[in-house]
Amino acid sequence: MHDALLQVVMPCNDGEADGGWSNASFFSTFGIADYDWSNAKAYWSKARPMDCQERLVTQAKRTKAINPDGKVRQTHMQSA
Repeated sequence: MHDALLQVVMPCNDGEADGGWSNASFFSTFGIADYDWSNAKAYWSKARPMDCQERLVTQAKRTKAINPDGKVRQTHMQSA
């Protein structure tokens, strides 16, 4: 088994140059990818209404399609 498949990663792509989607091909190599609510923030923060949750699901589906055996989790914002 590949060592990365035994690891958990929490991609957070809000500080990247484009603040867009995380690299699904790379993160699919981990056993668990836990996407933070701020992933793709450059896109969902401009949408009206904002659609953070929908984009988390899209990111998870992209990753899962590449590695069906991997686990994908979405961490969303909690309402105050």
